[in-house]
Amino acid sequence: MDWWYSDRDGRRSPCANDVYGDETEWRERYWATFLKSQTTKIDDWSYEEEYRLILNSLITDYSDVSRRKLKYNFTDLKGIIFGINTSDDDKASILRIVKQKCHEMNRTEFAFYQAFYVKRTGKIGLLPLGLLVP
Repeated sequence: MDWWYSDRDGRRSPCANDVYGDETEWRERYWATFLKSQTTKIDDWSYEEEYRLILNSLITDYSDVSRRKLKYNFTDLKGIIFGINTSDDDKASILRIVKQKCHEMNRTEFAFYQAFYVKRTGKIGLLPLGLLVP
């Protein structure tokens, strides 16, 4: 692994000192930074009071999509916010699925929003797309 931190002449990068100086401390900082990057949200989304589940592939192989599917209670879901880069095809598929689930659960309301970037403020805005009433 030394070659990752060396040039062709064998000179070690200063970055290697961080890793090899105190490897235990480096690992703790690495995983703390990793966890923070996975669990921190920008203030624009804090109102959601969202919980996140992180699937880490260090032990389990999640390359197969079926292994990443989790069950949830549909009645707990109030709505969906489409991300800025969500394709129209994906939105249409999600709308069909939600409409069917609402029908199955005798649900009469479900909210959809579109996220967009507000250049003036540098924040993310939400545009209500209306309620799905099956």
